Amino acid sequence: MFEECEGYLSNPSSLSAEAAGEILLGHRHIPVGMEMPARERALAQRPGDEYVDFIDDVGVAMTLLPQNVGERVRVARISALERAKAAICAAQAKEAYGLEQDIIARHEDEGIYTENPNRGAGAEVALARKVAQRLGSSFISYSKSMIEHMPYTYNALERGELNEDRAMLLVRETNKLDPGVRELIDREIAGERGALEGVGDKQLLARAKKEVLAFSNKTDMNNHADAMNKRRISVTPTPDGMMRVSGLLPVV
Repeated sequence: MFEECEGYLSNPSSLSAEAAGEILLGHRHIPVGMEMPARERALAQRPGDEYVDFIDDVGVAMTLLPQNVGERVRVARISALERAKAAICAAQAKEAYGLEQDIIARHEDEGIYTENPNRGAGAEVALARKVAQRLGSSFISYSKSMIEHMPYTYNALERGELNEDRAMLLVRETNKLDPGVRELIDREIAGERGALEGVGDKQLLARAKKEVLAFSNKTDMNNHADAMNKRRISVTPTPDGMMRVSGLLPVV
């Protein structure tokens, strides 16, 4: 009765740490297609990319939506466009992440910029996004952190449950934590599909701070100690012979 199983091993083969981590997290950290080394991607790329034309066509199509519709349709469109904006932001983060990897691989092949292999990546992204150069580097840092260590946040952005500002908020609030802790917090906050629907900025920020504090309150303790050192009382005379007393004191 077990003849069909003859070709199978009696014990499963061992998994790499990366593969095991992917199973535990429920999906891959790195977006599909990024597993291929940057050098191989560069050799395999075509002279042109039809997807650039497709993206441009989609942009044009968004300006041509027929206007002979009612309120309910307009609300549905606004919601759909918001989801599309979030998906585009996720795609842009993926491209920025991949661009940095490609530039690093090219510099390694050429044997240049060994101390700063990603040199020029921020400028390229800033130029493409039409922002200041420093914001290009910041965007790459955000993209890399989210894709490598916060995959659930990234997927929520792809689905439109988060917008770019809120995804950046989560990345920013966890950026000083160890990668493993970031991944745990990412799963706790964004791991359940639909958990972030309708969550506002303040609510999301409070939840992120709570999760961070649960794992490490070192930063908060340092901030409190610094504030204690700066406590003070000041007296300011007023023109009518009175004085104003003000202070920065502990709540207790």
